[in-house]
Amino acid sequence: MRRKGFTLVELMVVVAVMAILALGIYLVGGKFLDKSRVAKTESVITKIRSAINNYYSDTGYYPSKAQQFWKNTVGAPNWSGPYVQPPRGNVNLNGFYNMPWGGTGWLVCHNGSYVALIMYGMSRGLCQKLDQEVDDNNLSTGLVRWNSNSNYCVYYFELNNSGVSCK
Repeated sequence: MRRKGFTLVELMVVVAVMAILALGIYLVGGKFLDKSRVAKTESVITKIRSAINNYYSDTGYYPSKAQQFWKNTVGAPNWSGPYVQPPRGNVNLNGFYNMPWGGTGWLVCHNGSYVALIMYGMSRGLCQKLDQEVDDNNLSTGLVRWNSNSNYCVYYFELNNSGVSCK
């Protein structure tokens, strides 16, 4: 007697093999995706660092918000931007959108202290990987830090001048 189709055991074996293959692809693919996101984030940070330095060279101040890179919102003297292209071509936006980490970026300038990029939407794990690549592998110190109260990653730019003056 000839039977048609597969037995339940045969189907379960096929499903189990497919699940194992899918898990392997997910684990390997996720690793490469994180590496890609970290590399793209490093590239964004490099572009913003360059824009910060160019803005400072032209105006004598550090920008207090991202919009100042593409629009002279504070009447800064000798402004010769745009220093980076505005997101979505809209000069009225005041942040960086659709970033490689899947969220937004906001520039913060604190007089006398620092200029930082706040990276909303980045996971702690991805922030840790960025820290491993560009800093001291400690999210409590250095240039890359994790704010556990608000759950965001921060990159503090190294500045050539000791007294940070924002405008």
